[in-house]
Amino acid sequence: IDGQVGSLLYIELSKHHVVRGVNRESSDFIKPCSVLKEIKNFKPTCVINAAAFTNVDLAETEIELSWQINANTVKTMASYCSDNNITLVHFSTDYVFDGAKDMPYVEDDCPNPINIYGKSKLAGELFIQESGCRHIIIRLSWVVSSTHNCFLTTMHKLIRTNKEVKVVNNQLSAPTSNKFIVSVLIKVINRLKSFDNGIYHLSCAGHASCLDYTEFIIKHLKRGEIYSNLAKLQPITLQEYGAKAQRPQQSLLNCDKLFGLIEHERYEWKIDSAEQIKYLVKNA
Repeated sequence: IDGQVGSLLYIELSKHHVVRGVNRESSDFIKPCSVLKEIKNFKPTCVINAAAFTNVDLAETEIELSWQINANTVKTMASYCSDNNITLVHFSTDYVFDGAKDMPYVEDDCPNPINIYGKSKLAGELFIQESGCRHIIIRLSWVVSSTHNCFLTTMHKLIRTNKEVKVVNNQLSAPTSNKFIVSVLIKVINRLKSFDNGIYHLSCAGHASCLDYTEFIIKHLKRGEIYSNLAKLQPITLQEYGAKAQRPQQSLLNCDKLFGLIEHERYEWKIDSAEQIKYLVKNA
């Protein structure tokens, strides 16, 4: 319950359900037995796994650690859920795709991850499917929030404290707030029995590069007339950025499958993020 999605989901679920939250101190995902102990003690009907090793670049060197958290421990959880008739809701990522497709990915597209993070998350998906447990796998895209360390909060700080900031302009995704994600997940969890086992995509509509998103942040900060001397942006390519891990050029998700099953509007990312920026500025 420490991360962007898990922390907010725990708060919202607690309003109407009996929920047990697990944080990094109480459960060590490097040790599957630690996770199973929590599940056994609580005896749930549904396990929601929001834990992951999400540092894409660090995963390239911490291969064993990322694989343990994103794949091996997930395998252990799935096996236990299968043996005990427990539904497993698990979060995966758009980075299971290579970015070569020229349109948004659907759930049935063949995964082809190009970095360790994506490969470990895909392995987790496969372990769940192979376990035979009742499961729903939700692939998320570019999660942002006003409360946690993420691209939005990082850029909010950088553009206020630097004269110039380099920002990637040729990688497309759909920034999606934890608040929007959780609002959709509540709908899903409240009607789990009507969902078939499988993978579902969840993100806001539209697309943006990191540069597009940063320009959007600046636009809203200037609109509030709170900040005047904001950084100038220098566009760079993903290749010029020089990160350790490769990233897909585009990782847009087609979400028709999920939104066709629930009554919930799929927000456009600008509408979604405007609310997050407003809250961030108010509480900065």
